[in-house]
Amino acid sequence: MSLENSLRVTGTNSTPEVSYSVSGQMCSLIGVSTPVDSMDFYRPIIQWVVDHQNEIEEGTKFEFQLNYFNSSSMKALLWLIQQISELIQSGKKWQMVWVVLEEDEFMQEGGEAIQSLIDAELLIEMR
Repeated sequence: MSLENSLRVTGTNSTPEVSYSVSGQMCSLIGVSTPVDSMDFYRPIIQWVVDHQNEIEEGTKFEFQLNYFNSSSMKALLWLIQQISELIQSGKKWQMVWVVLEEDEFMQEGGEAIQSLIDAELLIEMR
């Protein structure tokens, strides 16, 4: 995991691909999230966002495009999204998007549950 000017985590069968380039204005989490220890997987990602918050460009979109996540990942994702939400509330001009593929009711309900628990807007986008 490289945590310098960009964030790159290669996806596996149980973890999403995570990518962000400081100049790219897009941070994406794509794939499946069922790691054995979700907090252990997401902690460095959250720390990277907090540590690099002043380098992340205005207008950056944090896009969550997950096919599936388990209950421990739900807690870790909520933790990550809450951290981003707090930074948005403090004045960061970022956007969060929860992508739902092919009218996946499980993922739509997951996004709606997270949306109800945070203070910033989490757009739910059907693709």
